[in-house]
Amino acid sequence: MIIGGTVGCPVLGAVIGAGLASPAGIFAETQIADRLIDDPRVRADIQEANAERYIFETFRNMIAAGAASWLAGYLANLNMSQISSFFSRVAVKVVQNKGGNIATDFGAYCVFKYIINALRGGQIKSWEDAEKAFEKAKEEAGEKSEVPSTVLPIAGCKYAIKIWGTNSAFTCVDNTEMRLRYYCGSTTQRFRCTYYEGNMGFICEGADGGKGRYLGYDSYETLSCQAYYQRGWEHINVMSEEGGGYKLWMTKDDHFAPVQKVNTDTVKMMATSTTRVEFVKVG
Repeated sequence: MIIGGTVGCPVLGAVIGAGLASPAGIFAETQIADRLIDDPRVRADIQEANAERYIFETFRNMIAAGAASWLAGYLANLNMSQISSFFSRVAVKVVQNKGGNIATDFGAYCVFKYIINALRGGQIKSWEDAEKAFEKAKEEAGEKSEVPSTVLPIAGCKYAIKIWGTNSAFTCVDNTEMRLRYYCGSTTQRFRCTYYEGNMGFICEGADGGKGRYLGYDSYETLSCQAYYQRGWEHINVMSEEGGGYKLWMTKDDHFAPVQKVNTDTVKMMATSTTRVEFVKVG
């Protein structure tokens, strides 16, 4: 939403599917690096790379959400001063609001070229170097377990949806019901991310004997896997949380409502929620 608002994207679904769903793992890396790395130059390199990766991930998911033509036109018309202003605004709003410490003047023009190259499938050496430095710091400090396995869902990819920090996964049972079960890699625990008319959805391909059904909710607002098609009740939004993980929101009437784990195996839509989930890529 922050990047979408900064660039003025008119495609609401793209903003919901990309800007709101910022990659929590990137900010977790920045916070861990601040603790583990004493060298200020290395720490700054990681902060800079993470800010660049954040913008890249958001642009990539805006494209996946159907805003490719608009985004290409916007980027093509930027001049040097606008490029600098754009990255400064995003760095201040996004990174500082998420707890980061990156400065705003980190070479906007070079960053712009890096991100365009990455969107074209190129490799960014500074990102790779920063990742290696981060991995080395983790190994030396023995803090591998602090980095979440969660990723931002991308259309076409398959995920296990787990309660944050646990092995309790969304599982389709009895063909159409959704319950929390210990994750074992079953096809009824694999959800393919989709986008329909700018809205995110998840289809459990193993549901109903392999016919596949979309994650949604029933008349009691309990999460289920009933529909063969993505309609209103199957539109989903994910929002990153401070400290890692995502809040899962379902479309209800003209707004989104969060989901909450209400007992050992049931998840429902509620007025408020403290439940976080993670998306582990499995295909």
